[in-house]
Amino acid sequence: MLKTLAQQWMTATGWSIHSEIPPSLDKYVLIGAPHTSNWDLVYSLATASILDMEFHWVGKRELFDTPGLGWLMRTTGGMPVDRNSRTNSVDQIAAHFREHDRIALTIAPEGTRGPTDRWKTGFYHIARAANVPIIAGALDYRTREVRLSAPIDPTQPLEQLMASLRRYYRDVRGRNHENFTPPTL
Repeated sequence: MLKTLAQQWMTATGWSIHSEIPPSLDKYVLIGAPHTSNWDLVYSLATASILDMEFHWVGKRELFDTPGLGWLMRTTGGMPVDRNSRTNSVDQIAAHFREHDRIALTIAPEGTRGPTDRWKTGFYHIARAANVPIIAGALDYRTREVRLSAPIDPTQPLEQLMASLRRYYRDVRGRNHENFTPPTL
């Protein structure tokens, strides 16, 4: 039923989904960009429902400890990470891949909805540590398209990957596009 509601909502709002993710791909790190609005999560959740993704995202543990909010965050696929732990975040998140048969872990490398000076590279290090591909996900508010790339090999040098991501996101427009930070180290 949720899938049907998501499809109806996307159609009613004029959005379409273009995915190059192979149906057999069960585990991957999904880049969520541009991340310029709270609406990004709504479109991402609808897309995940329509495509039957095992959608997850990462947030700091403190947010999950808040009564009510923690429940909502877990329900929408949130995975808490303890940033004060002796285990680094990349290792903690990579462990989730070993614990799940299916997981589409979405990470917004901008780290915030506002402008920044560079992308955080955790998505790259997590994909390498978990030995899973990267999918570039784009929410283009100009064309009202959700685009999901073919799998990207995470073993390539980071500089090479970022150059290809700059090309991929070059024409994508976020809801508040002035806040988008292109893929930059």
